[in-house]
Amino acid sequence: MNRKTSIVLFLLIALAAIGATCEVNYSSAKISDATLAKEVNANKEAIDNTTSFDPAVPVIHCVVKLANAPEDTKLKAKWSIVNVAGEEPNTKMVESNIDAVGKNNILDFTFTPSGKGLPPGEYKVDVYLNPKDGDQPTKTLPFTIK
Repeated sequence: MNRKTSIVLFLLIALAAIGATCEVNYSSAKISDATLAKEVNANKEAIDNTTSFDPAVPVIHCVVKLANAPEDTKLKAKWSIVNVAGEEPNTKMVESNIDAVGKNNILDFTFTPSGKGLPPGEYKVDVYLNPKDGDQPTKTLPFTIK
């Protein structure tokens, strides 16, 4: 074997070894729709869609519809303060995870404010599809409390 062939063979083996240690994670799942609402029906579909809520709202729904989601699809919702007087921006209020199992392609994340409700201001819910540390949100839904 000549020197050039040996180098090429060595490089191919090294690349194959590196590739064997890398994790490839591909999913056909995607978020086809996401909306905020005051209520949902029995099928978890959003009723009275809105991005503006009263301070005493009892619950806020974030309804996420998935397309092409395999059974191992996971979702995370992170509810945060964006701009509220007296509060630190980008403060996480609550985070929840849901596994989409089987034909469960409509998921309802809920946020129930505690105490006297939420102070007026700007908020958001970040939705992550198959989340991993450091990921950017797949979808962000801003909302206000007036």
